[in-house]
Amino acid sequence: MTRQRRYLAIVFVMLSLLVIALGRRAWADTEPLMHEALVVSLAMENNPQMAIADKRVEQARARAAVAEEAYELAQEHRRRVEAL
Repeated sequence: MTRQRRYLAIVFVMLSLLVIALGRRAWADTEPLMHEALVVSLAMENNPQMAIADKRVEQARARAAVAEEAYELAQEHRRRVEAL
């Protein structure tokens, strides 16, 4: 390797390191495009698994409400039968 090639290789490496360092510094100084809360809300909004889980929760709550109503009706019926 000639002296000129070695010099050019060293200059190239140094310039590359300078560009990387300046890029990191500039990236660290900028504000993030999205904050964590925004990312989480967007992920939950557009996530089909979350939508399915929400539907399952709604169905479970509906079944629980029906079961509670049936229990109350059964208790009322039991009181009426005991009153006879």
